[in-house]
Amino acid sequence: MAGRNPSIVVVGAGVAGLSAAKKLKEYGFNDVTVLEASEKVGGRVASATLGNTCVDTGAQYIHGASEKNPVYCLLKKSGVLNQVPEMGTEAFYSNKGHKVDADFARRAYEAGEGIIQYRGFNTGKSLGEHYAEKTQGVIDSLQDDEKTRMQSVFALVGKDMLIDVGASDLHRISLDSWQYYIDMGDSLNIAGFMFQLVDLLLEGFPKECLLLKREVSKIKWDGTFSVAPSPTPPAHDEPLPAHTEAASDEKVRQYPVCVVCENGEEILADHVIVTISLGCLKARASSLFIPSLPTEKMEVIDKLCFGNIAKIFLEYEEAFWENEVGSISLIYEDDTPASVSTNKMQWLKNMQYFSVLRPKERCLQAVVTHRCLQATSTFRTSTFQSDSNRTCVVRFGRQKYQRMYPVLLVRPDGSTINIRHKEPKRIMKMPVDITTLSEEERKIRMRKREPKRAAKQKLEDFEDDFKVDDYSKFWKKK
Repeated sequence: MAGRNPSIVVVGAGVAGLSAAKKLKEYGFNDVTVLEASEKVGGRVASATLGNTCVDTGAQYIHGASEKNPVYCLLKKSGVLNQVPEMGTEAFYSNKGHKVDADFARRAYEAGEGIIQYRGFNTGKSLGEHYAEKTQGVIDSLQDDEKTRMQSVFALVGKDMLIDVGASDLHRISLDSWQYYIDMGDSLNIAGFMFQLVDLLLEGFPKECLLLKREVSKIKWDGTFSVAPSPTPPAHDEPLPAHTEAASDEKVRQYPVCVVCENGEEILADHVIVTISLGCLKARASSLFIPSLPTEKMEVIDKLCFGNIAKIFLEYEEAFWENEVGSISLIYEDDTPASVSTNKMQWLKNMQYFSVLRPKERCLQAVVTHRCLQATSTFRTSTFQSDSNRTCVVRFGRQKYQRMYPVLLVRPDGSTINIRHKEPKRIMKMPVDITTLSEEERKIRMRKREPKRAAKQKLEDFEDDFKVDDYSKFWKKK
C-alpha cells in the first residue's frame, strides 16, 4: 500500500457515512467509494408529503445547538438555520379540555427539568427513583391547591424524558448515566430543513463514487486480495473485476479487504468504514464479517442498546389552535412523577406533546415510544414489526378526498408504475384492449366474460332397509 493512494470503502450513505467520506476527501484521500443498500441517500434523514406539507419521517432535531456540535456549525455556516421559522408559543391543556396557565406550566416544567437532569455519581439509584423522591419533596412544600397541578406537570417532564431517550420506564434508567452525558446546548427543532444537511455533505463528492442499491453481504478482512489494474476504470454501475489468487506480476495490486455485495460485485479496499445503524449491525454482525470480529467487539455490539420511537402525524381540515401556537402539551391531572411509564394499556396518555408543522399549520406531529407503538399497532390487521418505518392510510367512507395518494398501477402488459390517485388504494389494474389480442387470446377472454351457469346437482337415491314404523313408538303417545 506504500507509495499509492489508499482505497477506502464507506458502507452506508447516512449522515455518518457521508460525513466520513467528506472528511476523507478534505484530507486528500481521493479513492473513496460509498456503498448504500437503498436507492437514496440520507439514512434516517427522510421526508414525505402529507397533503401540502412536507414532514420529516426521520431526524429533525439538532441535539446541542452550539459551536461544539459540527452539525450545528455546518448548517449555520450554510445559512440553513436562518430559514428556520420561529417555533411559536407553547400551549398547555388538561385532559379535561381546560387550558392550563402557560406561565405556571413553564415554571413548573423548568423546576422538573432541573431535578431530572441531576448528574449523579455512584448513587446506585434509578432516574425514576431519584425523580419521584425529589419531586415529592417539592410537592409536599406547596399549598393544597397547587399540589395537583405541580405533580401533573412534573409527570409531563418525566414522560418527555422517556421520549428523549426512547425508554419505557424511568426506573430502568441509571441516574449515574448523566455523568457521561456531554451537554452541547439545547435541542433545536429544524423540521423541514434537515434534508439540506444531506445536500451539504454531498457537495463536491463525485457522483460516480456513490453507489446506490449496493447491499453489502460480506466484508472479508484480514486477508490478501489482488486485482490487475484496468487501463480504463469500469462504469460505476458495473461489477468490478476481482479475484483472490496470489499473483507474481509486479502490476498486480493487493488489498487486505474485499467487500462483497448482494449482486455478486466485489470491491477491493485498503480500509473499510462501516456506518450502518446499530440495529442492523446487531442483526448482521455475526455473519457480515469474515473472519468474525474480535470477541470483545462482538460483546460490545451485543450489549449496546438503543431506544425506539415513532412519529404520528395528524392532519385536520381546520386548525383548532391559535395561529401563534407552536406546540401543544397535554397534562393529565391524575398523573404523578412516580407513575411515569409507557403502559401499553394507557398508550393514549403517552401522546402528550404535539408540535405544529409549518408552513401550513393544519398538521400536528406527536412522538411515541416503542411500547406505545406496539399498542397502536393492534389497530391494523397486519403483523407489527419493531424495526420498520410504516405509515397506515385508512380509507374513510367519503366521496371526496383532500389529497392525492400513491398507487401502484399495473399496465396491460404487466409492467408497473407509481402514480398518484384521488383515492387511497394500494393497487390498480388497467383494462386490456381486447382488439390488440390474437384471435385465440380474444376467444379465451370472451369465454371468461360469459356468465357462469350453475351446474345442476343430481340427487342420488340411496337404498336402505330403514323402516319408519319400527321407530314410531318412540314419538307416539301411548
